[in-house]
Amino acid sequence: MVAVLLSILLVANFAKAERADAVSFSENFGASCYSLNSGLSVLYNGNQLQNSITVNTAHWQAYTNALMSGCALRLWAITSNLVVAFPQVSLPVSLSFATYAVNGNQTAIVTYFDSTTTTFVIPDTTSLSGSVNTVSFAGSGKRIASLTFTPANNPDTYVIDNLTWSAPSGINLGTPTLSAAAFKGQLVTASVTSDGPGKATFYVNSKRIPKCIAVNSTGSSPNYSTSCTFKPAVIGSHTLQVLFTPTDIGALNGRSEAVFTVSKRSNRR
Repeated sequence: MVAVLLSILLVANFAKAERADAVSFSENFGASCYSLNSGLSVLYNGNQLQNSITVNTAHWQAYTNALMSGCALRLWAITSNLVVAFPQVSLPVSLSFATYAVNGNQTAIVTYFDSTTTTFVIPDTTSLSGSVNTVSFAGSGKRIASLTFTPANNPDTYVIDNLTWSAPSGINLGTPTLSAAAFKGQLVTASVTSDGPGKATFYVNSKRIPKCIAVNSTGSSPNYSTSCTFKPAVIGSHTLQVLFTPTDIGALNGRSEAVFTVSKRSNRR
């Protein structure tokens, strides 16, 4: 009997690779003050800022003008650090907000996800009633973890409202492929490409493949690949799936999958 070699089929019509596009987020601090709905955290002196109106400190205050409505965050000659921290799932690379500063420039310390820092200046608009502007910070392209306002850098008053930012795009993950025809009980290598480094976990029909869990990618920007070798156990049509976790903690996870067929080998005797 002639050996019958039925090769794997990565079926194009069922192959799927996903990229999570950038998503915009915003926080307007609520209509009645301190009603955060974006996952944003605001800490003053290490504690969550409460709904209070206190002179010479950080507090929430109602405003109504061209760029602000409802509640805003007001820093008034603060005596402790105020930290605005972004949600882990939406660390931005840039941001903007409506603001005015009084009696001198105010300065925020920008902390990136890798713990490096830079500064962001909010220009003086001189008047307490204020000329409200929208200010933007583009940064260096790294994900921003938080903004810190210190007493030394913020001697007087400024207000923040309508904070907006965009979560970074996810990893661009290719469709998984196999190195050769797949046969029951025989080793074959599964691979997936990406445009950023990270770890990949491979699945067959939603079950993790042993020794194919959190496999490190190899390569250099922007061409990376991740591979693992396994033995298919069951003949028939299956779905090969990949979950990719980027090294960049600010980037979103990627998913990719493809349908393949595992065949049996008939040997000539």
